[in-house]
Amino acid sequence: MQAFSFVFLILFGAAFGSPPLQLSPFTGFQEDISPSNGILAGVRLSKDLVPLHYDVQIRPIINLPVDDPEQFTAPGEVTIRLRCVTPTTNITLHSNDIDIHYDDVTVRIVQTSISIRIVTHTNDSSMSTYSMQLESSLDAGLEYEVFIPFTAKVGNRLSGLYRSSYLDAAGQQKWLATTQFQSIGARQAFPCFDEPGFRSTFNVTIGRAEGYHSLANAPLKETVPIPGMENWFWDIHEVTVSMPTYLVAMVISDFVSVDAPTGISTYDVKIWGPPTITNSITAEFSARSAAQIVSFFENYLESPYQFSKLDSAAIPDFAAGAMENWALNTYRIAYLIYFEGESTQMEQWREAAVIAHEISHHWFGDLVTCNWWNDIWLNEGFASYMEIIGAASATGSDFDAMNRYPIDKIQLAMDFDAGATTQPIRSNVTDELGGIPSRIIYEKAASIIRMMQSFLGEATFIAAIRNYLDKYAYDNTVQDQLFEELQAQVDIDGTLTQYPVKAVLDSWTLQSGFPIVTLSWIGGSAVLISQEKFRLSQQQRNANSTQANDLWFVPISYATKSNPDFSDTNWKPKFWLDNSTASATHLIFGAGTDWIVLNPDARSYYRVLYDAHFFQLINVQLLSDHSVVSLASRSQLIDDYFKSAFAGYVPIEEALELTKYLENEAENTVWTTVFNNLRTPNRRMIDTPFYTKFSTYMLSKVTPALTRIGWEQLPSDRPVTIILRTQLLDWACALGSPQCTTLAEDYAIKLAEGTGVPADLQPMIFCKAVSISDSLNLPGEFSVKGFLLQQYLGASRAERFTVFINALACDAPSYILGWLELATSTSSPITTAHAVQLIQRLTENPVNRAMIINYFANDLVRIIAVLGESSVSSMVSSMAAYTSETTTSAQLRSFIEVALEVVTDGNVRSSLTASRTQLDANADWIATWGPKIDTWLDSQLSPE
Repeated sequence: MQAFSFVFLILFGAAFGSPPLQLSPFTGFQEDISPSNGILAGVRLSKDLVPLHYDVQIRPIINLPVDDPEQFTAPGEVTIRLRCVTPTTNITLHSNDIDIHYDDVTVRIVQTSISIRIVTHTNDSSMSTYSMQLESSLDAGLEYEVFIPFTAKVGNRLSGLYRSSYLDAAGQQKWLATTQFQSIGARQAFPCFDEPGFRSTFNVTIGRAEGYHSLANAPLKETVPIPGMENWFWDIHEVTVSMPTYLVAMVISDFVSVDAPTGISTYDVKIWGPPTITNSITAEFSARSAAQIVSFFENYLESPYQFSKLDSAAIPDFAAGAMENWALNTYRIAYLIYFEGESTQMEQWREAAVIAHEISHHWFGDLVTCNWWNDIWLNEGFASYMEIIGAASATGSDFDAMNRYPIDKIQLAMDFDAGATTQPIRSNVTDELGGIPSRIIYEKAASIIRMMQSFLGEATFIAAIRNYLDKYAYDNTVQDQLFEELQAQVDIDGTLTQYPVKAVLDSWTLQSGFPIVTLSWIGGSAVLISQEKFRLSQQQRNANSTQANDLWFVPISYATKSNPDFSDTNWKPKFWLDNSTASATHLIFGAGTDWIVLNPDARSYYRVLYDAHFFQLINVQLLSDHSVVSLASRSQLIDDYFKSAFAGYVPIEEALELTKYLENEAENTVWTTVFNNLRTPNRRMIDTPFYTKFSTYMLSKVTPALTRIGWEQLPSDRPVTIILRTQLLDWACALGSPQCTTLAEDYAIKLAEGTGVPADLQPMIFCKAVSISDSLNLPGEFSVKGFLLQQYLGASRAERFTVFINALACDAPSYILGWLELATSTSSPITTAHAVQLIQRLTENPVNRAMIINYFANDLVRIIAVLGESSVSSMVSSMAAYTSETTTSAQLRSFIEVALEVVTDGNVRSSLTASRTQLDANADWIATWGPKIDTWLDSQLSPE
């Protein structure tokens, strides 16, 4: 086959239907705390010995040629002072992929300096342990020093001590060494007691070559030359506070720093990153935010920050989103560096939230640490809860932060918590790592903490949390110790007299899932309130009749038409459903005529449904004046009804009824919920005959909302307005709005004239401009597609690659073959990963699908040779997610059968098989919901 013509590619173009959605749904943020490198998780060290202090000296070598045998090694030595609790002749600690110099290992009594002979050394790589068998027993109460020289690796991995790099201004690769120790990475850097329950102080000395510098948890104390090693230096850092090994961190690099503005914090707050991207413009927001947030948490928690400095480093290669190493937080570059003209307001919000999350960890996780990973929610849940409060302190009203809990926490948690793979927040397993899904220990735990704050009241809650931090500072806890502090404050304040705190909270932390609460009118002022476990289908409900552990202690508060109070004064429960009560009758004044909204402001972690009486009253209120109901309650109401409808609790028509008022909705939190719930229906309906009705109806809601805030971005716009506009515009363009076409034409002219498109609007504007490129008459024969392809070739960040690739995939069907040939060419300027991404995005337009299937079917062997077998499953799975139309589904099924005859990779074959199941699910979904949605749309669009 001839190589595809690059010149032809940038010149062609033809108009076609509406491009697909460009923005990905907000999925929240989590750190990566999972075990790595196949380390067996079921080992716990003996408590016979307790580490007290480490002297760590290590010299990561990153300045030699790559083929030098010493490059990427880290010779070092560690001296560990121990206290013996129980007499033993064995010392076992963690060590993984480290060469220990056995002949030089020593053990001595601190008090007498008498050495104890080591009889044998044993490494167990499967358990990542190193053991010494001693000639004589260690005595209880005495302290010992264990000296271990070793050589570690600066690994080609993203855990332990590892290497990363960036390209300098001259295009040369610059190496750095960094660390990621949570949860079991410290043992890859030096032998240690690598469990969160072992706390010690650390004196870290780092060897580095001239031209580099080092960062560690504690400030730099002094730098001295290394004897006998020209141009090498020891950076001696001060002694840390007591902390677990997973919080130890090091960065050896030539990074530059940006200081936080003076007068915000009393600490030395710096942002570090590669010199090519780190300056007073790109790091100003994060530096200022970090200083503001650390000061805020000090005051809010009435607990001083624990070090004299706070460093934050942007690491080029980083698996975790960020990591709360004490006083040396590490981040993905995108979470710390703001690129003017490229970064969006949503990315800036993410920066603020992630920075707040990591800094809050210095209290929740660092100062007070979970005793074992089964209580990790004490670290992550509190950090996830505090991150929004902390981010709000730094951003003011810019992002409307305090109203983001429903979309950032509650709804993300519930989506996962209703599924088959959910688990309780706390596990009783104390000899394994991880196992609890991130959604549970982050978003669900944060939601439970927020509910706790609401039913206890802020004064009681924060007093108890301050007591907890003070009592267990530099110590480890389990959840019952938190509950004891809450109970002690409750007893003082008298804020929860019906039930013990532990009983209430155990019902939320020790069982999975959540309740769905139903409010029904009985007559007069009498209502029936019931609870049951929310399940995703009627089949699941039939198979799992209500059991004892399917009920919770549910706080019931409410607002009414007569008392429309959604503020904190109305969050405390008026009564409870306990974990032995499935339903109860109560009296609520005005129930016969007033709307009633349970769980005002969506403070508690449960769904709410209403009988026809109350549903009608609420819907009338939304249509007449929706602002009377708080935006968080509006958001949660919509989420509850769409999720409950698709689970079979209520008719889908009721959920759709709640969208009728949306042309008057102006809040980002509510629209985010709407779009999150309609994204899958939109995807499945896009190739159905009634999709035009859906598009028409949705445009009747989206267009007025966009017109109200303005279609174009203005310098005076608040960030929350900009974020809302991007979402509304994304849907308007995908639904075929004429105004979107006009806007794209205007911006294309500006682009041709050298004026940039605001970063927040680029995904939609670039996509739409590509889709209508043939109809554009731009100055100087400017080509939008040529411009975007050149921008792609010059980009360096994943976020920018995505914008350009996704936009180019919006091209007209008459030219899709050209893009397929370019993507599968051996001489393509597009990387393999981006070529697969381009093909996946092309499948989202139903007009392209038959062509893509035929292209793959006719040239499958060659495509696999160029892009790999996984490209086949990527294309198929993406197409299967979007295909409901019968003919295309049959074509894709036939192709899957052909592909299964060719591919051999087990994962690819499994993915292809799963795609067949997805096609069945799509067809079932359309058969179940399509006619109902179609009929309802007819009722809204038909002339009265």
